[in-house]
Amino acid sequence: MATLELTEKIFIPLIAALVGALIGASFASISQKRSIIRNDKKLVLAQLMGCRHDAGLDNDFVKALNMTTLIFHNNVKVKEALHHYLLVTGRQNVNYTNGDRLEAFYKLITEMGIDLGYSDLNRNDLSEYYFPLRPQLPEQENNQIAVEVKKPTE
Repeated sequence: MATLELTEKIFIPLIAALVGALIGASFASISQKRSIIRNDKKLVLAQLMGCRHDAGLDNDFVKALNMTTLIFHNNVKVKEALHHYLLVTGRQNVNYTNGDRLEAFYKLITEMGIDLGYSDLNRNDLSEYYFPLRPQLPEQENNQIAVEVKKPTE
């Protein structure tokens, strides 16, 4: 009987504690990995959204666009939208304000948003942005005004 009591009082709780700890650690590891992946996806989406006013001209925009394949590697729709965007912008003499590029960009951002649970993004949300104009220095204003005031004499 002493062996049975020893097993019941020491070994079974000890094994249960170890198994519970291993399960908890595994769950925490998986949860942390998912959180890191989600944060990476949010970072790429935020970078593309933040630089959408001058797409293709900003280094951070280009970096985020190039990381999209890696970060969204398991989302077929995002990768298809990215490849379409690259096809549209890969043309020579592409105009970055043309409708094809904007439509492809909106599709890419929409698919990324859906992947992250932002399913209510719409075209108005994506097309509106803030881009301040730089104030002109006084010497720039004078030069510009002088150029604008000059008119051909008759």
